[in-house]
Amino acid sequence: MDSQQRAADPAEPDAPGPDDTEVGHYHRPLLSTPWIVGLVAVPALLAAIGLLGRPAATATPAGSATTPIVAASAGPAPSGSPSPGARVPILAVYQDGRAVTVAGSVPDAATRLAVVDALKKAYGSTATVADRLTVDPAAPAVDAAAFGALAAALKGVAGVAFEAQGGNVKVSGAALDEAGKAAALAAAAQAYPGGAVDSAGIVVGDPAQPPASCDAVANHVKVVTAATRINFGTGGSGLTADSRAALKRIADAVKPCTGLTLLVAGNTDNTGTDTTNQRLSEQRASAVKAALVQLGVPEGSITTVGNGSSQPLASNDTAAGRTTNRRVDITVQ
Repeated sequence: MDSQQRAADPAEPDAPGPDDTEVGHYHRPLLSTPWIVGLVAVPALLAAIGLLGRPAATATPAGSATTPIVAASAGPAPSGSPSPGARVPILAVYQDGRAVTVAGSVPDAATRLAVVDALKKAYGSTATVADRLTVDPAAPAVDAAAFGALAAALKGVAGVAFEAQGGNVKVSGAALDEAGKAAALAAAAQAYPGGAVDSAGIVVGDPAQPPASCDAVANHVKVVTAATRINFGTGGSGLTADSRAALKRIADAVKPCTGLTLLVAGNTDNTGTDTTNQRLSEQRASAVKAALVQLGVPEGSITTVGNGSSQPLASNDTAAGRTTNRRVDITVQ
């Protein structure tokens, strides 16, 4: 599933040719006045009403206002509205545990190699980089040096989800401190000058460090779920081992604080029908609630809700983005 049917406008048929018209009788002189008038007037008339075909398209000079030029350091997609149904090229980096996936499109094989190598250099032996890139000449150019600095900065954001698409740049995850958050945002701005960088998804804190007080539990839960997303396989509601470890951290932080209530919200990617996704998101929320109750969190303190596919964290244009969206969000109310 997750296929996208793209309806192409049918090519406009050629205009029907004119009826055969006798312009001059053969027995008349070749250069008679009526024949000359017909020779000039009829083609002019036909051209005027579009029956002689359309003029050839005039090439637009390079650099004109209608020809977007993407500089080597410009990450956002060229300006202008894409054709209906067209997908805007995306370049994305997602981290889940020891796996880092780079997905989307780059303009050529050399850029693809540079992007993958930059991530491998940045993460070293701490993660395995999965290359899910495709080459698309229409994709925006990427400055290799700037992307190298970006990759190094993204390593400081646990559970990072980075997406650059259509002039918009989104970064989410958990930074250990404000300096790490600022570094990631500055690197994104440097790699994608002119892009609108959205930092709303970055939270600050150490997921391995228990909260110092009950007042700090709400942020701790955000940090834990940002660093290790509570996610699922396609069409399923079974928790991964990493997800269970994250839920234990949340339960350990919540249990000492009586009176705290949790909202557990299930989410899906956009694969399947709305009805199926709604039901699946509710099942995922229920599975997480059951796990938390098993870990000692009072059942009455947990409320569940299913969002279906209505609240994606990442773009559904890539398989890795859809994986990111198959998740459960937990917040302290």
